[in-house]
Amino acid sequence: MPMLPIYGFGAIILLLVSIPVENNYLLMFVLGMAVATLLEYVTGAVMEALFKVKYWDYSSQKYNYKGYICLSSSITWGAFSIVLTKVIHRSIENVVLTMDQNINIIITIVVLIIFASNVVVAVRAAWDIRVVIEKMTLLKKELVEIEEYLRQVGQDGKQKIEEFKDNIKEQGFIKRIGELKEEYIRISDRIDFRKSSLIKGNPSASSRHFREAFEDLKKKFRR
Repeated sequence: MPMLPIYGFGAIILLLVSIPVENNYLLMFVLGMAVATLLEYVTGAVMEALFKVKYWDYSSQKYNYKGYICLSSSITWGAFSIVLTKVIHRSIENVVLTMDQNINIIITIVVLIIFASNVVVAVRAAWDIRVVIEKMTLLKKELVEIEEYLRQVGQDGKQKIEEFKDNIKEQGFIKRIGELKEEYIRISDRIDFRKSSLIKGNPSASSRHFREAFEDLKKKFRR
């Protein structure tokens, strides 16, 4: 994706809190770190609640909280707020101030349109992934239930092998197992490039709710 909404919103918020205190590096660092950490936590928690996927996970990092935030990331955000305010923003500001105002307005409108459309695309892609892994999980659950039932019936000494085979045929279990496996693959193939980019772009992403289905998708796009 050309733009990531959280980075765009995050950069604006960092500038809003950093510019008023840009003459105090320590304060810039502390405020940038605090605000970015809060934003990262809230965004991560809300996204997981909505989409059932944790798109970044710091669980393997020291001093993390629920995998949404960690100390090393927070320190990085603090340092970045200084670089963003003093270097990146100032460089862009100098260029913008030398441009014609009408051109600035046109560029701003174009960027806003691109950014807004990308937000819509990102949200739809994340929601589609949730729908897919939820459907995959339901299919897998039904498949496991049927296979477990057949295993138990097959071990029941009261039923002859021939009767067992006839029973399977009558109930169409074997056919249903094949259908479920095919549907599982078909559903996973619905993930197009836009959605696969969201998965591949977040290698630490995980799903507590649909763990197996999401891991299957990740394996699919690692090939």
